[in-house]
Amino acid sequence: MKALACLCCTPLVDVLRERFGPIADHAISISRRYPGRTSPTRSPVWWFDLPLAALKKGKGEHRYLVCRAAACGCCSFEVLRIPVKHVLDHLADLQTIKRDGETFVRLLLSAASVGRFTDLFGPGYVDFSNCKT
Repeated sequence: MKALACLCCTPLVDVLRERFGPIADHAISISRRYPGRTSPTRSPVWWFDLPLAALKKGKGEHRYLVCRAAACGCCSFEVLRIPVKHVLDHLADLQTIKRDGETFVRLLLSAASVGRFTDLFGPGYVDFSNCKT
């Protein structure tokens, strides 16, 4: 994937809006890459917790998941533009968690070359690779 811009110089939201048009701040989630030794799945992953109530409000929208290439690298990343409908359609195949009275869809997306962007936490191994921009 071609880099959008250097995040050290440009705020991430501005970079994404330049590429995709208007995006609400709440629609963007960022994850560093967790190596296998620190991941709950023992495989390298990107970890996202998406509030279920917000997903249900924005059925026709997209969520932008920014996957940073390395724990400390801010200039190398990949973006998934995920239709909210796709998440809701596969809700039974994904893991939900409760935290502080709120329900979240927890995604642990594979950062490995095989099965990249497949959720490793839920029972259905939902593939999000078709959402890569």
